[in-house]
Amino acid sequence: MAMTAATNNKRVVFFVSDRTAITAETIGHTLMTQFPDIEFVERTMPFIDTEEKARAAVAKINQVARGDSERPIIFNTLIDDDLKAVVAKAEGMHLDFFAMF
Repeated sequence: MAMTAATNNKRVVFFVSDRTAITAETIGHTLMTQFPDIEFVERTMPFIDTEEKARAAVAKINQVARGDSERPIIFNTLIDDDLKAVVAKAEGMHLDFFAMF
């Protein structure tokens, strides 16, 4: 099955953070510049600092994932392991910027 040009050139990106999300946005934007032919639709989710907020973020991400032909990209700068575990359940490609630390 051939994909259309629009499908290949548009991705939804979520910046998920327990603070302002500025770090997630800055690093994410730097990475996104490597793909100039892709249109990124950005959604910032700051202050995800409780499990309730994390579950709500996952619900929003999953809603987008189910309605789009491409998996969303999730740039994550969460510190709390429990919140990371909740967000990790979202349907998308996860990039955890702090995992290596």
